[in-house]
Amino acid sequence: MEVRKFLPTSASNVVRWMFLLSLIGTTPAFAQDPPAAPAAAGDAAADGGAIDPKEATKQLETLSDELFLQGLMDAFDYKPRQRRDPFFPPVLDQPVPMGARHGPLVGLQKFDLSALKLIGIVWDVKRPRAMISDPLGKVHVVGPNAKIGLRNGYIAVIREGEIVVVETMEGDAGRLTTTAQVVKLAK
Repeated sequence: MEVRKFLPTSASNVVRWMFLLSLIGTTPAFAQDPPAAPAAAGDAAADGGAIDPKEATKQLETLSDELFLQGLMDAFDYKPRQRRDPFFPPVLDQPVPMGARHGPLVGLQKFDLSALKLIGIVWDVKRPRAMISDPLGKVHVVGPNAKIGLRNGYIAVIREGEIVVVETMEGDAGRLTTTAQVVKLAK
């Protein structure tokens, strides 16, 4: 009958690590041949070259920590060639000239104010609304501060039977002029 000696858990882990390290071509320090030392009675060398499990576990933990840190702490050399600056803002904020259009054009900004028709108003409520028909026949329901017209206009006030549209235009000498136009309900 053959008697097998089972290694403790820590020693079996050492054997597994030695196998894994042998696959990648690295030999741990505890697996290398130590310098010759006088053998004492009951020494591990007398057992046919067996490794002390406690010492092997300690060396394995040290090696494991070194390999773990080596993978995390690889040096990174940033080469900025053909790469953008990561600290540069992606969009440059540039001031919009006064009187110039900015932002996306909504439906009512595509038509001149004279081409639009006011067809309905709800004014005596918390949020007043106006119904405006464009030349294409589409009806838009808008409230105060809605953009309207070709000249950066907006609805300033919705009153009974009319809306007040404020438009800003650039004059001859580059001066901005603001005008308020009253658009009456169509009959």
